[in-house]
Amino acid sequence: MIPTRCLAATTATAALLLVLSPLGGQDRYPFVAPTDPLPPDRERQALKLPDGLRITLFASEPLIGKPMNIAFDARGRVWVTQSFEYPFPARNEAAARDRITVLEDTDGDGRADRATVFADRLNIPIGVLPVPGGAIAYSIPNVWRFFDDDGDDVADRREPILGPFGYADTHGMVNSFTWGYDGWVYACHGFANQSQPVARDGKRLSLHSGNTFRFPYDGGTIQQFTWGQVNPFGLAFDAYGDLYSADCHSRPIYLLLRYGYYPSFGKPHDGLGFVPPICTHDHGSTAIAGICLVLDDRWPTRWRDAVLTGNVVTNRIQTDRLRWHGATPTAEHGEDFVQSEDLWFRPVDIKLGPDGAVYVADFYNRIIGHYEVPLTHPGRDRFRGRIWRIEPANADTRWRAPRLDLAAPDELVEYLGHPNITVRTLAANELVWRVGTKAGSLLTAVVRQADNREPERTVHALWALFRLGLLDHSLLSTAARDPNPMVRAHVAAICGRVGAADRRRRALLRSLALDENARVQRAAVQAMAAAPHPEYVDTLHSILDHAAGDPLLRHATRIALRNHLRLEVVQRRWQRQVATAAGRQFADVARGLPNPAVAQLLLDWIERTDRKLDPAAAEYLAANLPAWELRRLVPLVARTPATDQLRVLQAIGGRLRARGLARPDALRETVRRAAGRALRSPKLDDVLAAIDLVEAFDLKQLTGELVELAKQEAAPVRVRARCFQVLASRRDRRLLDLAVELFSRPLRRPQLTLAAVDYAVAVGGGQAEQALRELLARLPANAAQAVISRLIGRRRGIELVLEEAEQGRVPVDVLLHPAFRASADRYPDLLARLDRLN
Repeated sequence: MIPTRCLAATTATAALLLVLSPLGGQDRYPFVAPTDPLPPDRERQALKLPDGLRITLFASEPLIGKPMNIAFDARGRVWVTQSFEYPFPARNEAAARDRITVLEDTDGDGRADRATVFADRLNIPIGVLPVPGGAIAYSIPNVWRFFDDDGDDVADRREPILGPFGYADTHGMVNSFTWGYDGWVYACHGFANQSQPVARDGKRLSLHSGNTFRFPYDGGTIQQFTWGQVNPFGLAFDAYGDLYSADCHSRPIYLLLRYGYYPSFGKPHDGLGFVPPICTHDHGSTAIAGICLVLDDRWPTRWRDAVLTGNVVTNRIQTDRLRWHGATPTAEHGEDFVQSEDLWFRPVDIKLGPDGAVYVADFYNRIIGHYEVPLTHPGRDRFRGRIWRIEPANADTRWRAPRLDLAAPDELVEYLGHPNITVRTLAANELVWRVGTKAGSLLTAVVRQADNREPERTVHALWALFRLGLLDHSLLSTAARDPNPMVRAHVAAICGRVGAADRRRRALLRSLALDENARVQRAAVQAMAAAPHPEYVDTLHSILDHAAGDPLLRHATRIALRNHLRLEVVQRRWQRQVATAAGRQFADVARGLPNPAVAQLLLDWIERTDRKLDPAAAEYLAANLPAWELRRLVPLVARTPATDQLRVLQAIGGRLRARGLARPDALRETVRRAAGRALRSPKLDDVLAAIDLVEAFDLKQLTGELVELAKQEAAPVRVRARCFQVLASRRDRRLLDLAVELFSRPLRRPQLTLAAVDYAVAVGGGQAEQALRELLARLPANAAQAVISRLIGRRRGIELVLEEAEQGRVPVDVLLHPAFRASADRYPDLLARLDRLN
């Protein structure tokens, strides 16, 4: 994301724990560059590319500031968001200094010579896209639509169309607006922030940390696309319509399946498991920002379809090659696209331009860390920024971006087959927005007279017709017979967007789901997931029977079958197929649907097939069964093998506690015996599971054993910390003396000390509070931040920190973290005190 190593965890609070790690752990890639900044011409000399490529400067300071996201319009111009405020948001619009600039190369020399400030007084703007009559962009706290009423490339007015979005963590905000084939805008929601954006139709999403979503450019509605990833920053579509993202701190590249869940810090999946990864390596750091597919047939073969990702820690742009096995690609590490000898090079966004060149937004900065380096570090640069332009060395003037805004309708149709995917996308937009339904006959002719040598033209013509409401069944049927699988895959995707009401289209989609090409099959399955219908169920069962060796096809099919279980007619079908292979497939996907009726069906299936109750099924049933059905779990637990019983009880207890439901009395003695045995087990996981049971089933008779475990110096830190947590929830003061003692020791076991902080805050009292004050006063700023993160969940904790800062015993710098301000924001009087300190 914005220059950072993203050493963060599930919440801003947990993220601060990581600043306790030493900051000097990467000598090769320092958090603070030891060098001085170079002027653009000197930096250019430090950028090393493979033979056959050339790099030139497109724009730099003072023409632009620090670039974050870039986009292109139909005139071939570059739109760029820039932030001077980052990492601290401006307090109000009057104080905001950030902007969106339109850059134009008027003489064709590959360098911007005209810059127009389209919008200013913005607050850390990131995602941007030109749209009819202006542009849309994210600026704290909304996605805004900017209107250029007089056509002078300067916004005359603005209105929020989606929001508000959280911004407690400014390195994880909304970013990477990307056009889909369907004309919707696809976007990323970044790390740690909590958001409840509302669209104009009243639709609301609840987003926490990494997610992707989509919306029409007028903000008419909003839909979640995927769940998870840590800090996604960068999106790109390929020619088949698959969407890829770059993510910080998990894997550099993901292929995004709609409705899929992806790994994050501690966030659960949907019950189906995480979408299988396509990339199992990293690139030497976790700070991946920007992704670009070189989809331009004019590039040398070695670079076509290469996936480029920026690495702001290692100062390079790296490549991966996608090797396809059925419907699943594997990303293979390739050669570096750019290496920089200048440690200030920070490639945060990468885009393929309509002229065929790859454009790189370089946030040029001495500082790489967000949390890892104090946010107030004086070395953070707030002025310099560059955009680089990379192309094959033999590129000539024929590579100039076409003026699509001036092109006639028939010319725009020709551009739908252009070698460059950006040109094709922009041309389709022009046909829909500027020409409208008058383009129908031209587009229809493309589909009916499709030339298999130009499948891209057919694909974009189909989507343009769909967006215009002119795509009838005969055209879809014609395209479904196209010999090129790319076209057939897009036909399947369109079927998913038009719904399942038309019988002929359902038949068409079923046939595509059995296509000889696995990518067409997956596209059809994903379309079925978007528009479920009982007629699809047999097809989905058949695909699942044969998809074991194709991970993405299998997972997409499981998602689709899960979505079909929402239909009552399909639920009744499962009841009739309990003992069949189809029944097993339904049981496999049922855990992905938090639905009481489906939970009862799964329980019926387990009972009627005499299956054992595994921990995953137990957790699902305890989370979703109606309260009056929970008694049926008791005999299932009784027949669970002893080796699994502890985990099954742990799963049930945790879920029932989360629901606030009473635990079945018939289980209590079984739980007590299992927990008592496990507390004395030599296995760490068994002991932790036992502590969970003591908490979940309120086993007061075993609390004394937790006190003794917490006091054992030889016990694992995780065990001792967990005991602190359970006793804190009971306001049990027997560990207070130990907590105070831990506060006086050197901070060598941060996990244990922070658990003791949580405990001291929970039990309260003068002794605990005084010990916390003394702890804060002696810690360095980075460690104090971690302690403060545990205090700010309660008003009294915020007050305590403010009091210490007002007395000069806590550095004011530690209060500048966005998470502290977000917590204080709940209390106007405390926020006023914080502002006075700052």
